[in-house]
Amino acid sequence: MIFNDTITVYTVIPQRGRTPESLQRSVIKGVFWDGTFGAGFSKRGKEEQDSVTVMIPDSPDVTAIKAGDIILRGEHGEAASAAEACGFTAEHFVVTSVRDCRYGSQSMWHWEIKGT
Repeated sequence: MIFNDTITVYTVIPQRGRTPESLQRSVIKGVFWDGTFGAGFSKRGKEEQDSVTVMIPDSPDVTAIKAGDIILRGEHGEAASAAEACGFTAEHFVVTSVRDCRYGSQSMWHWEIKGT
């Protein structure tokens, strides 16, 4: 598997008192981006079932990623808000899970980030 994508991670720092919510930006290179786009049908009608999985080779930068953070495909600049960050590209998602896959051969260690 070739890890040749770049992502920008916006870690959401929650609002405290009168200080507004802020974002901390970090760029990670050498990742694998796998996007799945589709729809499902139920009694309520059509529902989007898009999902994205990002695999990142073991790195200390990854341990800070958590559910609720925003990840964009490619390298992007600073953003003042989540809405501004998501406006940079259509290829973005909110992290729903972070899976530690550091087992087996050390050369295969990675982190698996999923979101919608």
